Amino acid sequence: MSIKPPIKCPPDYSILCFRMTECKKAGIVKGIKTQLAVDLQDFFVPVTNYEERQITLKAGSTKFIDVSSVGENTDLAESYEFVANANNCGNGTSHTYTLYDEDLNTLGSFSFNVTATGFSTAFTAAYTASNVNSLVSFDTSTFTGATGKIRVTAAKKGVKYRHVFEFDTTGFGGYYPYPYSHSGNLVTPAQRYVSPRVKLMMIYPDYYKANVLANCGCIDASGDMKSNKKYIEYAYADQYSEVTSPGTPITASPVLNADPLGNDWTWDQSSTDNFDYHFKVGDMLYASSNPLKRAFITEKDGFFFSVDTPIGDDTLTTGQALTHVYSPNSVKWRKMGDFYLHTTGQDVIDTDRIYIESLWLRNPHSYDLPVKILLGS
Repeated sequence: MSIKPPIKCPPDYSILCFRMTECKKAGIVKGIKTQLAVDLQDFFVPVTNYEERQITLKAGSTKFIDVSSVGENTDLAESYEFVANANNCGNGTSHTYTLYDEDLNTLGSFSFNVTATGFSTAFTAAYTASNVNSLVSFDTSTFTGATGKIRVTAAKKGVKYRHVFEFDTTGFGGYYPYPYSHSGNLVTPAQRYVSPRVKLMMIYPDYYKANVLANCGCIDASGDMKSNKKYIEYAYADQYSEVTSPGTPITASPVLNADPLGNDWTWDQSSTDNFDYHFKVGDMLYASSNPLKRAFITEKDGFFFSVDTPIGDDTLTTGQALTHVYSPNSVKWRKMGDFYLHTTGQDVIDTDRIYIESLWLRNPHSYDLPVKILLGS
């Protein structure tokens, strides 16, 4: 919305403009006559937390709107799914599960041997007697066939775990090489959002209080700010981060017997986070040993992933850092004039991702500008 024109003598309201009108309305006004208006009486956004602040956006500067004081990450119960060939896990086979915290400190483990009573019976008995039964729970109801699945879920919301399930530790079931180690495929993350998000964001650049200097090239002969200088720029936080910090804490090693080399990889268990928190099928990435070789992820299961064309250096067997590749690879700055308002709906179920990401603001001009911000979540 445009700010009401400054009163002159005699008053000049002959221009056509958009502004707030009477009785909770906004519309197009000329003089004292409203040309059209939208009734905003029923407009409201329920919030639990809110904050008002004012920042000064210095000439030529860039500033992030930190919403962490009122924003929400929303803790969830993290869950993973292990996938293995249940036909290789029958009577006589042995298996081990180990639970780690997110810093790879061991929290507990248990091993078991499958007897004639079946995998689930042996697994449940070992789990119940283990020191992890208060930390995670399991569902083995779909562990059948060549792609049997076991789901593990954290007992406490917001907690990140690392898992390793070693199937057929002796090779008796037919896995070769053995054991077959699986880190789990992420089903539900520990938090809904990586960074805090809000339901309401209002930004009001106060151009009439800008620190306008005579040599800034932004004022007209009367001393008023030129209309083509009354804007700032903004970029969405996620896209800004993708461009400025695409690196990840994940390292990987090529599968040396793959054909061709460089297509099949295993991400390293020593990486400081789970691969699934950073990459998914369809993402483009490169390995640090050769940034010019880039490829799309075509498959991911446990520690294993494949790409559509060779990447990295197949002579380096360990420790190649993985980095995202995004397009475009430059920040897309959009224009913001007199007013910015963004609202959204309410997250209800775990799969909802409705809340608003934050913004970066940039002042491309040679004057300092006060900016008022209202946040709600």
